Amino acid sequence: MKEYKMHTINDKNSLLYQVPSVAVIMSTYNGEKYLAEQIDSILAQKDVHVELFIRDDGSQDNTREIISEYVNKYDNVHAEFGGNIGCRMSFIHTLASVPEFDYYAFSDQDDYWKQEKLITAVKAIQQKEAVRGKDILVLWYSNLYVSDEALNVIRTTKLDKRVLSLEGMTLRQSLAGCTMVMNSALRKIIVSKVTDDIMKLFGHDRIEIPLVLASGGELICDSNAYIYYRQHGKNLVGSPSKLIPRIKYEWKHLINGHGLEEKRAKLLLQVWGDEFTPNARKILRRIANYRENWLYRLEIVFSPKFRTGDTRLTLLMKFKALLGKL
Repeated sequence: MKEYKMHTINDKNSLLYQVPSVAVIMSTYNGEKYLAEQIDSILAQKDVHVELFIRDDGSQDNTREIISEYVNKYDNVHAEFGGNIGCRMSFIHTLASVPEFDYYAFSDQDDYWKQEKLITAVKAIQQKEAVRGKDILVLWYSNLYVSDEALNVIRTTKLDKRVLSLEGMTLRQSLAGCTMVMNSALRKIIVSKVTDDIMKLFGHDRIEIPLVLASGGELICDSNAYIYYRQHGKNLVGSPSKLIPRIKYEWKHLINGHGLEEKRAKLLLQVWGDEFTPNARKILRRIANYRENWLYRLEIVFSPKFRTGDTRLTLLMKFKALLGKL
């Protein structure tokens, strides 16, 4: 993958040395309609220095032209125009190829960020790093506004902090990647060992949660919303809220997700097991081996720790575990 060229700052008294630096990672694909509005909202972030790294995943509309305009206009916007490898791989390859920053954030191509999103996340992460050091893995995330195409709020998501456990997150990780901001230590442990096989199982925004929880890191939940998560006809990833679309969505996940959680647990232990706490390894071993051990299976089914925050979804996942299809 291409190495991005950074804008060089020679003045050590520059304001850019006095504020936190955040690399925002974006993957685009045929996103011409809302892309400029989202980029503008990222560049308007307050009290942080933002460098935006965009990898276009083979767009066939005017997306690349829009990106090129921003690259030519702003020194802190960088782009790579690649072939279509899918958004998961596009995101993670970009995360791995950008230079060192204090913090990293993922961005969708069609949302809209409030100006205080990044500085709010950075301050919260800095508080944890001040207490435990910068080597601790820290991930911040928040609620979001689910909006229509015109950014009219349809609903605000409600995160259930009670499910923020390794057990709950291995059943179904429901945190939105577009809200996430991570510190340098978390980014380093991801890109040092990530492979295509890992990305096929986890995606770019599903690996962070288990790594933080299993290693004893800090997962910061902000109950406020800082992103307008725009819903429209061309979302690559949507948020079905009506009953029938939701049922179809969950049924598809049930059919296509056979063995997914089991495979993820095994892969986590294989690749990062040495980084995890003894209790985390114990939990992951139960999930990885639940089909061969009925006691493990029954623990997943009956333990209140294995829950998703949605009663119906929890019952569905426990039903999958009972059938050996988790």
